[in-house]
Amino acid sequence: MPIMDGYDATIRILQDFRTFYPDDKYPNGDKLYVVAVTAFVNDENIRNCYKAGMVEVLHKPVNCDALGASIETYYHYKKWHFPLFKLSV
Repeated sequence: MPIMDGYDATIRILQDFRTFYPDDKYPNGDKLYVVAVTAFVNDENIRNCYKAGMVEVLHKPVNCDALGASIETYYHYKKWHFPLFKLSV
């Protein structure tokens, strides 16, 4: 990223979120989760992701099963009344 890296962006996003929602959740009770997607897979990078406030780190190339599990875990798309992803066969 030209101005800030993903760590700084995550820190800023979460700080701004807490400014608007001091209870650390939306009015409906949902929380804001940041999931990293990175090609830089090493212990230091993963540690920095968690330190910045990210809840999970996915590696590139993205594994569709891992992405789906992350969405199901953190974004609870099944509770919505419309499909998040519509696949045509």
